[in-house]
Amino acid sequence: MALAQQTSTSAERVQYLETIRGLAAVQVLLLHCLSAYAPALVFSRLSDGTVAATLGASPLFFLYDGYSAVYIFFILSGYVLTRSFESHPAGPLANVLARLVRLGIPAVAACAVSAALYALFAGANIEAGQLLQSAWFAKLWRPDLTPLYFAKDAVANALLLGYQNAEGLGLFTPLLDPPARSFVAPLWSLSWEFWGSLLTLLMVLIRRGSAEFRLAALLLLTVCFLSSSMLCFIVGHVAALYRIAEKPPVLNRWAGWALLGAGIGCCVVSETWQPDILKAFCGWSGVTVYPGPGPYLFQKVIGSILICAGITQLSSLRRLLSRPRLVGYAQLSFPLYLVHWPILFGPGAALFLATYATFGIAASQVLAIAFCIVASLLAAQAFAPVDRLAVQLSRMIRRWRGSRAEVGATVG
Repeated sequence: MALAQQTSTSAERVQYLETIRGLAAVQVLLLHCLSAYAPALVFSRLSDGTVAATLGASPLFFLYDGYSAVYIFFILSGYVLTRSFESHPAGPLANVLARLVRLGIPAVAACAVSAALYALFAGANIEAGQLLQSAWFAKLWRPDLTPLYFAKDAVANALLLGYQNAEGLGLFTPLLDPPARSFVAPLWSLSWEFWGSLLTLLMVLIRRGSAEFRLAALLLLTVCFLSSSMLCFIVGHVAALYRIAEKPPVLNRWAGWALLGAGIGCCVVSETWQPDILKAFCGWSGVTVYPGPGPYLFQKVIGSILICAGITQLSSLRRLLSRPRLVGYAQLSFPLYLVHWPILFGPGAALFLATYATFGIAASQVLAIAFCIVASLLAAQAFAPVDRLAVQLSRMIRRWRGSRAEVGATVG
């Protein structure tokens, strides 16, 4: 009974991590909406001397800093997957298969939605991007609407390969497609999610060795991925080993707010400035160890780590983020992340084109942004059963393999 109460309390304390994931998904949605329909807020620089540039360089930018949001996703995944791999009896192969199912089913379904919308609205984003002066909007969402490419993009690109111009060892370079050809370009992060989950599983398996071996292996992995996005998974893993997100804060609230503020500032300042020491570090590590994303994005990695650390040290913020209504809405984070892309580029662009001549560019921009946000939230709710199915099937695989392993150990 005491164990059940402890487990229940632990689950309640970790619920706020789900809300953080939901807020990060909203950041990504807003970044893409503004990149398409209000590009000045995203791509302007202070040297332009415009109001949009000033807002983009202010702390308000963090509200739609989808770049940092992805790294927050990775940190949370490192934490949650560590706890999951630790507590489940399934073997490595079963865990890998479960992850493929968990990520693969939503990826294929999201690409299917995108393919259907592309068949209806192909090219709308190109014309809209030219009118809005958003080169970003005009150059993307140009997939090959063929069964063979669909299979490659929805499975191989999404889960294993990623796309061109992303960090990595370059082993798959000849096979990589440009993001413009993707049905759902945000799937680039899904391949990192998969490989990051394998890294997390490896770190959990390493825990079975001696204390000296565990420490040496973890240090080696940290050095290899020190300037890479994979560092997020390592940080999440280490935090999970010490139950940082579940235990009461060890720092006072002022230290927690300082960490949170420093993290947000680090992410926002990255848009205009990176310290020379960080540039030197990224340049050095890009040659000697696993290459990273460069100083601009790596500064956001550092900021995201500080943000997550700060939230775990703020009891009031943890309680706020643990409210059932927020946690419930946050369950839509992954569906929202997957389905918003074709809505922006398809019906959203078509709506803008149909209204700008009547209402003017500015009014149609606002209308398109509002439509894309509402339509994406509704689509995420409709997509949620697919996400739940993927979760259920992945759990079934792990339970089945885990029960077989237990039976084999008993017989042996």
